[in-house]
Amino acid sequence: MVDDMQSRWEQRFSKEGLSYGAEPNEFLRQEISKLTPGKIWIMAEGEGRNVLWAASQGWDAHAFDYTEAGPQKALALAETGGLDITYPTADIQTVEVPEGEFDVIATCWFHLIKEVRRIHFPRVLWGLKKGGLFIMEAYHKDQLGKWSGGPQNLDLLFEIDEVLEDMCGENAPPMRVLMAERASPVLNEGELHKGEAATIQIILQRQ
Repeated sequence: MVDDMQSRWEQRFSKEGLSYGAEPNEFLRQEISKLTPGKIWIMAEGEGRNVLWAASQGWDAHAFDYTEAGPQKALALAETGGLDITYPTADIQTVEVPEGEFDVIATCWFHLIKEVRRIHFPRVLWGLKKGGLFIMEAYHKDQLGKWSGGPQNLDLLFEIDEVLEDMCGENAPPMRVLMAERASPVLNEGELHKGEAATIQIILQRQ
């Protein structure tokens, strides 16, 4: 049975146009551009703006999202643009994680309740090769009351210490923290992410 949240995302991604624009998230673009292209996996990728950009930069580009409409739209855009991406519909709670396969695992604006995040974010990190990077931007709890995007629900917003505790804990592979910062970017991602935001920006490396 499709839950209410998933149904809302299906409706959003089924509409014409791109809900968050065609350009990649700026933090992901900035950090991934520093790297030699390899194999990347992007979680909760929606309409595909990040995975399509990664493919255009020479990455072996993979993603998943729990909607059907998001991957369908992204795959159609990939075909139109002559890009090759792998993008199935999958849920983080059940997605198969290939051990040690990816040079980068990335995500932006992937907001999960603590009970799910604590189990499945560290589980996904096992998909990194040794030396591989996890790159993430998400909304900080200070985003509550701001209208530049993200959930207006404290349970779905993040604190840096909580995320690091989950992702560097006993259920994760050994991880080194390369970056963990509270940021205030000015977003310009379509009509839904616009203006100054309160975010966390995290980069981890598998040891």
